[in-house]
Amino acid sequence: MSEGTSLARSMSFNKETVAAFFKAYKSALAKGKFEPSRIYNVDETGITTVQQPPKILAPKGVKQIGGMTSVERGVLVTMICCINAAGNTVPPLFVFPRANFKNHMLKGAPVGAIGAANKRGWSNEDVFFKYLQHFISHVKPTIEDKVILLLDNHESYVSIPTIDLAKRVLGLF
Repeated sequence: MSEGTSLARSMSFNKETVAAFFKAYKSALAKGKFEPSRIYNVDETGITTVQQPPKILAPKGVKQIGGMTSVERGVLVTMICCINAAGNTVPPLFVFPRANFKNHMLKGAPVGAIGAANKRGWSNEDVFFKYLQHFISHVKPTIEDKVILLLDNHESYVSIPTIDLAKRVLGLF
């Protein structure tokens, strides 16, 4: 099933920007011998608390097909997740649409997952800073044992505290 693409995303996805990304990526790879276990990709995704029912096929003429779904609209929870090129993951961070985060919100979450709250349930600069600290505590990068962390251009990734932390711990820039 196809999904809509924002105008900003479609405008930035062109031959020049893709070439610039791969040039920067090759340059970063050339600066060190990075094993697949030291190359990470982080991204965010929205998860709804109410699932859409699947499409059901039935014989022609059948009037009643079993299947239930909730009538509630559901809540969107953002998940920030990360995986390395070897297939290992860092526990996710869930962003709940609340004013304050409470630990009970993580009941049933993967081991090591952390949570945050934002009134809209979206990532922001403070939430991503928290995730970067979480990433560092699990991956344990150092100036001597660097990692490559691939990010998209989500605006929440860019803040002075995040850049300072990346410079200090990850040896970036």
